[in-house]
Amino acid sequence: MPIANGGGWPLFNMHLLAGMMNGWIVEWHLGMVAVGETLFTDAPKPKDGFLETPNRPGLGLTLDQNAFRDTRVALE
Repeated sequence: MPIANGGGWPLFNMHLLAGMMNGWIVEWHLGMVAVGETLFTDAPKPKDGFLETPNRPGLGLTLDQNAFRDTRVALE
């Protein structure tokens, strides 16, 4: 039986589904994708209905240090 993981965060869920023998589709939630595209410099984009999973360590995503820095909250 094919398994599809919902709930947003497709840039993280794609790795889970790619590693499952019965992994199926990744739900592409535009709001969560926008967050990922803001925080990562190389967030993959679907091409012809398919998403290529990065072949790099961890999630294979490169954190945009400047965007991440802009989201920090100072604790006083």
